[in-house]
Amino acid sequence: MHYSALFVASRLLRLARPVTDVEGIPGKIPVPDRGSIADVRSVSDARIEIGAVANGRVEIAPIPDSRIGAPAARDAAQERIRTYRAVYHIADQKLMQLADATLPTVQPADNGKLAIGSDDRKYRSMVDYDGNYSDLYLVDTLSNQRTPLIEKFRGIATWSPKANYALAFKKGDWWSIRIPDGYMTNLTSTLPVKFFSPAAGPNAADAAIAVAHAVDKGAKVINLSWHVAPGDDLTVLKRAMQLALANDCLLVIAAGNDGTDNEIYPTWPAKLATQNPFKNKVLTVLASDRYDAKASFSNYGASTVHLAAPGTDILATGLYLEAPPRYAEYSGTSPAAAYASAAAALVFALNPAWKPVDVVQHLTASARTVDALRLACLNGKRLDIGRAVYGPLRILSPRAGDELPVNQAAPIVWSNSYSNARFTKVKIEFHDGTNWTVVKASTPNDGFFSWTPANVTATGRIRLTPVAGNFPVVSETFRVV
Repeated sequence: MHYSALFVASRLLRLARPVTDVEGIPGKIPVPDRGSIADVRSVSDARIEIGAVANGRVEIAPIPDSRIGAPAARDAAQERIRTYRAVYHIADQKLMQLADATLPTVQPADNGKLAIGSDDRKYRSMVDYDGNYSDLYLVDTLSNQRTPLIEKFRGIATWSPKANYALAFKKGDWWSIRIPDGYMTNLTSTLPVKFFSPAAGPNAADAAIAVAHAVDKGAKVINLSWHVAPGDDLTVLKRAMQLALANDCLLVIAAGNDGTDNEIYPTWPAKLATQNPFKNKVLTVLASDRYDAKASFSNYGASTVHLAAPGTDILATGLYLEAPPRYAEYSGTSPAAAYASAAAALVFALNPAWKPVDVVQHLTASARTVDALRLACLNGKRLDIGRAVYGPLRILSPRAGDELPVNQAAPIVWSNSYSNARFTKVKIEFHDGTNWTVVKASTPNDGFFSWTPANVTATGRIRLTPVAGNFPVVSETFRVV
């Protein structure tokens, strides 16, 4: 089997034949072959039945004591069909029940190492008048250790793909929850600022007021998806944009929708991105199509536009004539700039101390080079949000299941999927199954480090992080023997 863990899901089946090599919960069960079923009865107080099936899921159903009193018959009947989530660690042959009556809802991360648990018992009396609250816990799937994460939470919680962050939806916005300290950052908060309408187009003076207003409200990223007439007095708009830079606010500017070269027929404020003091401190974006080519309508500039982002047939809210409301396809450099703005917000959330110039450098460094875009924007770059958020580092060694001899030198090997000139050093940390400890606070980002593990562990992991940026990557689990 190729699963690192088997997760409990909804009720799948009930089995009767017990397996005897069980040591309770946590316990051990034989690893089934693909397509086969293993079942087990524990020796703990509650009888547990487990099914391990080909899709990598198992079931745990507790059956309470049959002598329970008649007044609780209804609850007992419910308990007989209740399922609780668990995980089976194949490498360690260790079964761990994660959920129970005190933490009935548990959602494991894709890597099988952590889970988010939800406990609503303190707030059940509040449901009728104040929504549905719960306390969130971070659960270690190997030890079942529960660490409080968020108190009195109302919303939806899920995982980022690599489990470095939990994602929570509350009060209309998505928040990142940094693991393991629980620090929360609002990822999707927006500040809509309207300064023109179909009846009255944008002008430089009103645009300047709008930019200054957003800066005053604490905006970190401002999306400028509009242009003003070339004859407008740009002095006041330039001052508002300088105010944004002075407050470490990134301006993301749509290149325009005339299909022309901004270097010959400039569009404002996109053209300002090439002038001091804005050069390399604001981000100008053109629209690409589904084939990663420049959209026919999009303005461009081989030396003046930073990168491309998707801008054709983008689903967005729009006007509709009859119910039900529906999304409409929208094309333009405006949605392209919106994608780039979202990427910038995510990078700022990971690196709150960064300046706009740092974010521009990182987004362009992490963007993919597309030959068809080389004549349209700087170095033919197309936005790649995944690479921007996860960073360039990839751990090659140690690998999953490796056994490293204790007190002997072992190589830590990694690669960089792209080059960011700021990431010249990396920090190396080791997790022994309980805590993270620093192996090397700063070492050259050259892809190799010789390390001598000093402690035996069955669940070792390595974490690499660029010293100049918060983009950690964690290895798979290995052993130190």
